[in-house]
Amino acid sequence: MGEVITIGDGLANALSGLNTERDKAAHSYYAEPTIDPQELINAYRGSWMARKIVDIPALDSCRVWRAWQASQAQIEAIEAEENKALGLDSGRRISDQGLAAIKQHEGLVLTAYADPATGGEPWTIGYGHTGGVKRGDRITEAQADAFLRSDVTRFEAAVNRLASTTTQGQFDALVSFAFNLGEKALADSTLLRLHNAGDHAGAKAQFGRWVNAAGKQLPGLVKRRAAEAALYAS
Repeated sequence: MGEVITIGDGLANALSGLNTERDKAAHSYYAEPTIDPQELINAYRGSWMARKIVDIPALDSCRVWRAWQASQAQIEAIEAEENKALGLDSGRRISDQGLAAIKQHEGLVLTAYADPATGGEPWTIGYGHTGGVKRGDRITEAQADAFLRSDVTRFEAAVNRLASTTTQGQFDALVSFAFNLGEKALADSTLLRLHNAGDHAGAKAQFGRWVNAAGKQLPGLVKRRAAEAALYAS
């Protein structure tokens, strides 16, 4: 910095060299000095116009950024890119369709309720959330959504770890299955073994075997397993 860059430019008129009174040669030289950082700071601080030129676009950009509300899909895409950059790519994530299916199967209940098979624990609330839930607990719908998103993350990781290559439909179905029955049930299941062997038709048929609770066939589980089998094959 501080170096002076000289740019030369010349112009000679058509009568130069003819010994007339108009025999002139016109030459112009321009120089563009560069300034060091401190001089630049002083110029910025000493001129309101310079401050406006620098500050207004930056402040406008900040206002636009603060007003931006990302959709869930955008948030997930940003997080996926961050994970890739950090070497933390965790594989597939459940789709909006898969999450909506879990919501539909679980149902939204804002007051804690007893397990239908035991008549007591585990107490459940929101969309099938059981962690730390006690009789009499109440939550909002927003809290239920947050619980579901947090709970699903664990089962996404389990399916990514346990299952071989999946389509989005297969992944969503396996996450829903594990969410309902537990990671161990999926890990030990013939369903998973057949999936990993590439027998997807056989794996699809296995969903229908998981419809009992406490030795009883439950209509809700029959309906859920059928929906998961259809999602798996989609």
